[in-house]
Formats: sequence, structure tokens, C-alpha cells
Amino acid sequence: MLAGAHHRLHNLNEREKQYKNAFHLFQMIVGLEHGDVHHLPYSGGVMEQPYKTAMMWSLFKNEVAAKIAKNNKEQAQKMRRK
Repeated sequence: MLAGAHHRLHNLNEREKQYKNAFHLFQMIVGLEHGDVHHLPYSGGVMEQPYKTAMMWSLFKNEVAAKIAKNNKEQAQKMRRK
């Protein structure tokens, strides 16, 4: 991890710490191949999730999917160079 990023993670305010903790939980239930969410935080389906939780999970999913797409693009470029 970069020193600057490590420093920023230790200087989070309380609200940022809550999102960081929620993201760590999200990482445990998301498929890292495609970004699929395997479990929801509350019982029931998508429509039974609290609104703020659903929005946060959606944001997290989009970020993970973007990271996966970036990694896949980088891998494809490396393969083309060989």
C-alpha cells in the first residue's frame, strides 16, 4: 500500500470509518471475478433492504466492478504485448 494512502486511512473521521468498515464487510460477500453480490446485509430481497444500505451497496458494487474492469483491461494489454 502506498504510504500516503495508508496515512489517509488512519486519519479518517467517524463517518468515514463507518463507510470503511461497511466496505470491508462488503468485500467479504462480493465475487471478485465479476463483482457479483452473493449476500445482502439484511434478510429478504433487494427491495427489503434499507434504502441507505442499498445505495451504499450499489456504490460499492460499482466501484468494485470498475476496479475489475480496469484490471481486466490491464491484463489484456499485457497479453497483447507478449
